[in-house]
Amino acid sequence: MVLTPTLRGLFGINLDAATNTITVNPHLPASWTHAEIKNIRLGDHAVNLTFIRDKGMLSVGATAESATQFTLRSDVPGARLSKHSVKQVQLLEIPLPPLELVLPLHQLPSPGSRPIQPKILSTQYSPGKLITTISAPADSTAELAFQKNGNLPNLRVSDDFSARNPGAKAQITARVTLDGPPDPRHDGPESVEIYFPQGQGWQTFEFTLTW
Repeated sequence: MVLTPTLRGLFGINLDAATNTITVNPHLPASWTHAEIKNIRLGDHAVNLTFIRDKGMLSVGATAESATQFTLRSDVPGARLSKHSVKQVQLLEIPLPPLELVLPLHQLPSPGSRPIQPKILSTQYSPGKLITTISAPADSTAELAFQKNGNLPNLRVSDDFSARNPGAKAQITARVTLDGPPDPRHDGPESVEIYFPQGQGWQTFEFTLTW
């Protein structure tokens, strides 16, 4: 089977028909709670995949439509097969990052108008921190949601942001909710507000969230 860029990139799917192995290293948007892919061809057999986000974990289920032995695996550190896996039904549990940026919804500007929506240029993870680079028009405010996959009581914006960007502000504001009240065991999303000071054109800032 020829995998599309979406299956390879977004879902991180790689197939090895010689060993009947399916590898998944997904990069799904933080706002996605569920996804399904049907009729993936693994050799002469069809396999269905389901992705379910729940309490800091991404559960990936693989079900073969015929009696065949196959392997479901991931290169993500900490990924493990569930004890409930059997021959034709494999369940893989993949830990999610402690913090994920929820990409904002973008709307096309009306004809003739200038774009004003902020742009996320990059995100970079390292132990205990997430660095985000964002660009927006001068004298504007951007609000970003970050999904917390667990309890991060010490989440904060790095102290050097204002010193490196005179006139700019970045602060954690009141918690926002994406799908109802937060679960005490799963601390839910958080909102970060960034102010871009007066000036000309677009401004680009890098800010760091630590925990």
